[in-house]
Amino acid sequence: MILVVGGGNFGVKALQHLSKIDRVLVVDPNGDCLAKDYVEYVVRDLEEFLVIERHGTALLIADGAEILAKLLEKRVTLRYVVPAAPMHVAYEALKNFLKRKGFNVKPFHRISPIARELEVLGVEVHLAPSHGMLVASYMPFTMKCRLPCSEPSVCPVTGKVKPTQLYKAFNNILSRYFRRSLVLTSILLAESIGGYDPKPLQNFATKLSNEIVSGDVVAIATACSCHGIANIFTYEKL
Repeated sequence: MILVVGGGNFGVKALQHLSKIDRVLVVDPNGDCLAKDYVEYVVRDLEEFLVIERHGTALLIADGAEILAKLLEKRVTLRYVVPAAPMHVAYEALKNFLKRKGFNVKPFHRISPIARELEVLGVEVHLAPSHGMLVASYMPFTMKCRLPCSEPSVCPVTGKVKPTQLYKAFNNILSRYFRRSLVLTSILLAESIGGYDPKPLQNFATKLSNEIVSGDVVAIATACSCHGIANIFTYEKL
């Protein structure tokens, strides 16, 4: 099964391409989202979808991060997760997962050193310290990617060489700053459609919930070769 979080333009594009290879569940809180006109059926409950044993496409009217957290908790086998909503889906799902397990999650604000290390590599960074979040890109934020793009080592728009893939940079930096970190590597599943294997997220969430160090600082990021987003947070048992 493939989970697409977000039923807008990107979600529909993912649905149209990926339904050729597996069962697809699109999740969006808006029952009138664009994907509604492209799926075979609409459900309002996760359990309702899980008991329907047939290949096809469905829209679940719900919060995507909450549904991903439930699927991780139930250890439902997911082939890919496609984040197509305006949020860091992996972080929001992890936060939801931990809260369901009785943990308090708070943003970690001291993230500027991470930004400085990324900037040395020629990466542009936008910081949101109050949310413990940073958005990073080799592409200047005032410019747009030329699509389709296969993420080559030399950017076809700026002409600049990327010294390393952004997901590798995130992994190197975050693992040095924080004892617990996870970088999900987004890969091209189809033209202009990125997604990741959720198994590492599932294992990471389970490990965090089982091995708590009070006030531990955790980093989670999702990135491809060119763009990425990271959230840094603390968590402790209530």
